[in-house]
Order: sequence, then C-alpha cells, then structure tokens
Amino acid sequence: MDKYFSDLHNMKKQSLRRIHDSRSRYYESDGPSIFEYSMFTAYPKSPTACVYKKAFELFFDAQEILYTYKKEKVETNEDCECLKSAFHGFARANLCEAHLSATFCLPANILDLIDQYLKIRPNDILVEYFRTAIIFSEHPFVSKCKNGYSSVKHLKQLIIMHEELAFKVNKTKPQPEIHRDLLIHLYFLLGSLYSNTDQEVRALDSFQKSYDIDNSNLDSLYAVAFYKYFTKSDKAESMLKKYLQLASQCHKRYYDAFYTLALIELDKENIELAKKYYYKGVAAEKKQLPCLPAWDTFSRKAARLNIHLLEGLDDLHTSGVLQSIEDSLP
Repeated sequence: MDKYFSDLHNMKKQSLRRIHDSRSRYYESDGPSIFEYSMFTAYPKSPTACVYKKAFELFFDAQEILYTYKKEKVETNEDCECLKSAFHGFARANLCEAHLSATFCLPANILDLIDQYLKIRPNDILVEYFRTAIIFSEHPFVSKCKNGYSSVKHLKQLIIMHEELAFKVNKTKPQPEIHRDLLIHLYFLLGSLYSNTDQEVRALDSFQKSYDIDNSNLDSLYAVAFYKYFTKSDKAESMLKKYLQLASQCHKRYYDAFYTLALIELDKENIELAKKYYYKGVAAEKKQLPCLPAWDTFSRKAARLNIHLLEGLDDLHTSGVLQSIEDSLP
C-alpha cells in the first residue's frame, strides 16, 4: 500500500512538470503534430476550433510575407519594414495558439534575420518575443534528453529569457492591449518552465500573475486551480467549478477538470460524488476535437485507477468473494 501511495505521488509530480507544457503534451499525445486547415474549419461552432483556425490563418499569412523577403541580411530600416509584418504576424499567431507553430516552416537563417532586425530596432517587443518563441519551440527537437525534457542548461536559458522579456513588457507604460496579452502569455510560460524545474512556488506565483491580469483566461485559471489542488487548498474546488462554467466543452482541459474534482471528492471520501465526476470526465473526452484527443493526465490516470479499484472491490463484495476470504482466515 505504501508503494501505491508513493507511485501516486510520483505520478502527480510528473504531472506538475508536464500538464502545463504544451510542447511535451502534444508531441506525446495521439494527435498529429502537423495540422491541416480543414481539421478546424470542419467544426465552425467549436470555440476551440475557431481559435486554432484564427492562429492557422495568422501563421499562414506571416509565412507568405516572410518568404517574399529574398535578402540574406537585414541592413536598413527599409529591410526591417519589409519583415515587420511577417515577424509580428508570427508573434501574434504564437500568442493565439503556439501549438500550431511546427506546422509552418521557417527559413534556416530566421534567428540571424531577427538578431539583425533587433540591432536596428531594439525596442520591438513583439519581434523579441518571436525570437524567444522560436528558441522555446526548439525544445522537442534540439535539446531533448533521455527523460523527455530539455536539458537543464536550455531550461535555464528559457527561464532567463522569459523573465527578462516579462520585466521589459511590464514596465512599458502605457501598455497596449497586445502587450497585455503578451504578459499573460509570458507569465503562463514561466509557470510551465518553473514546473519543469520543480520550482513549485514560483510556478504557482507565475500562473497566479497570469490569471490576475485576466480572470477569464482559461489556461491560467485551470493551472492555478490544479496547483491549489496539489497543495491541498480549499480554493481548488471552487476554481475548478468556475473553470467549468467559463470553458466550452471542447476546451483542452475541460474533461480533466472533472477528473480533478473526482480526486478532491475521493480525498473527502465522497465516493458516489467522485464517481459522478469521473464519468462526467469520461463523457467530456468525447467533446474534444478529433485532431486534439484527450491525453493521460495525472488526474485522469489517478481517478481511473481509484474509481476502478473501488468498483472492483464493490464487485467482490457483491459476489461474496471477500466474505469467503474473510471466513477462511484463522
């Protein structure tokens, strides 16, 4: 039994590292890593599909503009002006849904072009963000280690880059709306990076900062709620229920909220309510887009394990097997 609880705790720790890391999440899921526009246009009434559709269009337009630039260097303000709309387009697309970035190819010298651009226009925050997004997206391909995570050196580099950029964006006054959106995104990414490096206090603080800027941001709301559950906070349940009120059924964490609520009820020994939440989670998985299938989170694994274990014990009680075993004991 001690080993069971130890394994459960380790599984939860792994989840804290992965649950908010969209790179490892999607590259390890059963869904595609390269997407087609039709995967989202086929579901015009899905809010999730609409977000992906918008991001797809932003990526596509930015890529088209970028490939019209034929020079190998960026040397003048005119060159910067030619590239600005492409770089800004990629930045906005990443803010919309970075998960699609691998679908669109960038030139091999893209980082050189960005660095040359920033020497001429060092205060272009969106282009600076685009640069960090490219380095961030290298994670699954360039810096992957045997355990599936990027190297410690790479993670430290990412944390420093995002901390510096968040500080720079935060001190910009007045703050345009796109900078506000960027700050929400940066704090969320920092929460993910701190999770990957076991800095749980900093992770929760960053997710909370992201959520405080926009209380309707679903990813940040769920991240804070999950961390509240992990730390046994009473606020976890109310925040998860708020998430379920705000989120569409096709949102990528919708089913997982039910599984986490099931675990909360299991902790309180409310078995029937836990089962109710668990099977709501099972039903909610069917609401996910076909190209974005549910993945095995900690809450999903733990709820399934516990509920099936309890149901198995119920079956044994019903069949009289347990009573027979007890009667045979000396």
